[in-house]
Amino acid sequence: MRSLQICVVFVILGSSLAYENKTVIQYLIDHHYSTFVRLLQDTHLDEVLKGSGPFTVFAPTNAAFAKLNPNILSMLTSNPNKLAELLKYHVVQEFKLMAVVSGTVNEVSLQGHTIKIEKNGTALLVNDVARIQNKDIVVANGVIHEIDSVLLPSFIVTESIAEIIIKDDKRFKDLALALAITNLTQLLESGDYTLFAPTDEAFRTVTHIFQLSTAQLKAILLNHVVPTGRTIEQINSGDHLQTQQGLSLTVTKNAGAVLVDSASVTDRNIMASNGVVHVINKVLVPTGI
Repeated sequence: MRSLQICVVFVILGSSLAYENKTVIQYLIDHHYSTFVRLLQDTHLDEVLKGSGPFTVFAPTNAAFAKLNPNILSMLTSNPNKLAELLKYHVVQEFKLMAVVSGTVNEVSLQGHTIKIEKNGTALLVNDVARIQNKDIVVANGVIHEIDSVLLPSFIVTESIAEIIIKDDKRFKDLALALAITNLTQLLESGDYTLFAPTDEAFRTVTHIFQLSTAQLKAILLNHVVPTGRTIEQINSGDHLQTQQGLSLTVTKNAGAVLVDSASVTDRNIMASNGVVHVINKVLVPTGI
């Protein structure tokens, strides 16, 4: 039946289509998709793509993964369930050729969320961000479309550091207020940062904090922001992290516990679109304030 479907496709669309007598996963292994293949193998989804299908796979190249925010990739590889969801989002369990696409079409992914495909002139875009740069590679159990960006749906990572702080009003109401007072919210909406985020309980231990001048409060907050997003695993014990205030924070790791100066990290590796948030139990007040 699968061979008959492929023959019909070639009769209708002509011989310009590429065809290889391999499964999806065999083709990916043999070409420049080693990162995608490794992640599929890590989540055992390679076994799915060895099946009868038919599958349509939007396959990010190694270059596509190379330009992905490394913090997002680190978060995904440390969370196999979320990684599997992301990978399934790149697969449609039907045979879909791009040669017949006109205008905008929506396809339901193996993960369950919708993928938008749009033809604009000769360009084919997926979710408005990923360009299909090699389409309609027909294989024994489906078709592959090579894309130049990893598809990052909203259920993976979309919120900035600022949005995470503002939305989590059970822990960060005081921090959100302090950021607003000092006009620092915008700083944490983009860029690439690590934020050590004190909880409301931590703020309550510094009873005079909202009586300080705006400049003093800003200096305190900037002492919690480090350029470049880093997971806890990317920070070594003994590292001195230079903050946006120009001061240094010392990280100590011991038997699983992590200290930033004297503050304990109570929740780690909250991934944002522009970096990482680590929750701490103390406000890091610079000397002299």
